[in-house]
Amino acid sequence: MVPRQPSALHTWDGTKWVIDIDIIRAQKLAEIANVRWEAETSPFYFADKGYSFDTSASSQIKVNNCIASEMSLNWKTAEGVWIPMTPADFSALKLAYQIYVAGLFVKEETLKALVANAETVEDIQAITWAE
Repeated sequence: MVPRQPSALHTWDGTKWVIDIDIIRAQKLAEIANVRWEAETSPFYFADKGYSFDTSASSQIKVNNCIASEMSLNWKTAEGVWIPMTPADFSALKLAYQIYVAGLFVKEETLKALVANAETVEDIQAITWAE
């Protein structure tokens, strides 16, 4: 008779329950992707102000239109404060945000490679996004 499965992380190897490293690996990969997404969509701080970006095309189109039309306008920061923004301000903000997001993806890729190459559950669990 097979003993009761200790957890969803365990699989039966024919003689005993063992932790399935592939389940742990998949969970860690999902965790890393989620942390990257949270960082990407959280307020981005530039020039001592927080800017909220979503990943929708409409948000990107608004910034691009302000740059292309050479239009200045007031922009609401993540803290709820309205500040004047010039096309040069938008260009600098856009570039800084693009560099920031690219760095997040590099970090995600690096951590996922570590997870893929980890040999033990403990090695996988030790991998974190920590700043």
